Amino acid sequence: MIDFRIEYLPAINYALINNKIAVCQSAEIRNTSTDTLHNLVVECTGEFFITTLSTTIGALRAYDSMRLDKVDILPNPQMVGSLTEKLVTTFTIKVYQDIFTEGEPKSEIFSKEYNVDIMPFDQWLGTSILPQCLASYVMPNHPAISNIVVKAAKLLKDITGTSAFTEYQSGNPNEVLKQVAAVYGALHNENIVYRGVPASYEEIGQRITLPDQVLAQKLGNCVELTLLYASVLENIGINSCIILQRGHAYLGVWLVDDCCPYSVCDDYSYIEKK
Repeated sequence: MIDFRIEYLPAINYALINNKIAVCQSAEIRNTSTDTLHNLVVECTGEFFITTLSTTIGALRAYDSMRLDKVDILPNPQMVGSLTEKLVTTFTIKVYQDIFTEGEPKSEIFSKEYNVDIMPFDQWLGTSILPQCLASYVMPNHPAISNIVVKAAKLLKDITGTSAFTEYQSGNPNEVLKQVAAVYGALHNENIVYRGVPASYEEIGQRITLPDQVLAQKLGNCVELTLLYASVLENIGINSCIILQRGHAYLGVWLVDDCCPYSVCDDYSYIEKK
């Protein structure tokens, strides 16, 4: 009676929820019967999902299809945020008709379960699923970052004679560069040991040691060290961007008060020009 097609993210994590990124990318409903269906509603339920109902579809004629503007698939933030390991779960899509018929229970005409991977809080989903979410792991306001800023201020005073981080106020790129160098020196003095990607047993993305943990453990890979550096620079008001290439990540820093207008840019010539 109903054919329902949906495109959705195969894996989700807390960063997606926090950035209000829709799990459902598109949905289409088709009436495969010979009768017109009236007053249709799409429901989404699941153990790790908040139950939602779509807006009512007044009528769907025989063999007609309709692209739905919005089907809310809403993960439960508290449950997703509490996970420490990957979990394979499902959500269920149901379609009901004649929901306004008084005295009659709503009639279910479609039901199907869909698999989805829920990743732990510190699992980045990689470059294949919204890579810009990597910036969610930049943590400029953590107390551990403030400690690095204090140490960098001492080095900055040795370089310039003042410990003030004035970011772009002077209008001089060289002054910004000196502040960036002081932060680099402070991080270098932490004697953090470089390591490869830790074991995570996942095909999507990688587990990320957060900036405060990198400082505590004195271990980090290229992505984690880049996030740490970005966290400190954001704390003092200097703009940066994370540059990814196959097998490596590193930081780009703006020496003028500017930033990339796109959340993701795959045009390497843009980076070269800037």
